[in-house]
Amino acid sequence: MVKYLEGKVRDSKIISESNGIFGSQVYIGDKEGNKLYTPPNGITLSDTEGNYKLLLPPEMVRTNRYLWSKKPNTSDVQNILIDVNKLNNDFVWEGKTQNLQETVVLVKTPETKCKEKGGRYVKKTKLCLIDKDNIESSFNWQKTLIIGSIIFIVVGGTILYVKSRKN
Repeated sequence: MVKYLEGKVRDSKIISESNGIFGSQVYIGDKEGNKLYTPPNGITLSDTEGNYKLLLPPEMVRTNRYLWSKKPNTSDVQNILIDVNKLNNDFVWEGKTQNLQETVVLVKTPETKCKEKGGRYVKKTKLCLIDKDNIESSFNWQKTLIIGSIIFIVVGGTILYVKSRKN
């Protein structure tokens, strides 16, 4: 007759029905924690709800063996002496509460960016077309006119001065 050891690996800090720990290694070992079998027999990982199921080898009926659980991402282990009459065993790990931080990322689509610039977004070509009439010129005609006039007066004055000195 095939027998299975099964149970759940739980977190003591999470209060809910689905407080299982995913990825906890559960295996049959000796008193020191040495693994006695190779996968898939005698070694398994807990599923997304913390459940595990191990095939109980036939020779387990006559020997003292331990059921071990290794907490994911740590070196922490727990053990339970296997009782062949009690095939359902749960491991409860002392959990650590974590504060979750929320990060909100706002992303502007190319269409939104184009509209902010005063353009028209073409979805087919993914281009932003900006009409020339909508663009404010960055060229300052007043400054150019004033500077040009000053240069004209200085150059013209210099030419007149040089001509008058020659005469």
